[in-house]
Amino acid sequence: MVFQDPTDSLNPRYTAHESIAEPLRLLLGMNNSHELQLRIFSLADQVGLSANLLERFPHQLSGGQKARVGIARAIAVKPELLILDEPTSSLDVSVQAIILQLLNQLKNVLGMSYIFVSHDLNVVRLMCDRVIVMNQGKIVESGKSFEVFNSPKNPYTKALVEAIPRFEKWPQILIYFYNLIQFLGKGRNKLRSITNLEDIMKISKTALHLVSLDLDEVCEMIAEGCSLAQIGVKFERSRNVL
Repeated sequence: MVFQDPTDSLNPRYTAHESIAEPLRLLLGMNNSHELQLRIFSLADQVGLSANLLERFPHQLSGGQKARVGIARAIAVKPELLILDEPTSSLDVSVQAIILQLLNQLKNVLGMSYIFVSHDLNVVRLMCDRVIVMNQGKIVESGKSFEVFNSPKNPYTKALVEAIPRFEKWPQILIYFYNLIQFLGKGRNKLRSITNLEDIMKISKTALHLVSLDLDEVCEMIAEGCSLAQIGVKFERSRNVL
């Protein structure tokens, strides 16, 4: 399980190394120090956690780094099903995008299924194939993600979908992405031609998705010379149809 608050879910007396090692020792009986060390370094690499951070305590790590420790600990025993309880709610938007992209990658590489608990419907739409909507502890609607978000049946679900804060966070995401493209070169094709930027593109796409913006359309507008303000106006005018 990946918990909501990466700070509170980690033992403050354990280093990152010890937190990841704990389920390996207790649940898998892995006591051989060499084997344990190799497994911990492998898990750290899988979640993008630098090996030089493993001897740090939680208070010495950033929010994103603590989130990676929690994820590494959760996947240590190779679960078929992973429960994620609001795993990015305490992180800022740019870090959210990176962690969500990491979770998508791990799901595909390790063949896991997720039960993703969240009140952020943009994140749910991004991460989930099927959605279950609950109200006061009861299931009121379920179905494929696309169907639930585009054709909600239950009044409660409709109210939730209509209340999605699509543009609440768009300025900071768009400014970050706009500056990134201006720095590296305009347009998606030019970005893709630059070495090692595939991950940046994936993360940017995830971040834009969180605020209901389309990566391709934003790239096209920037390539055509649109200013940040013009892009903002374009999406503000489109808010009722997104």
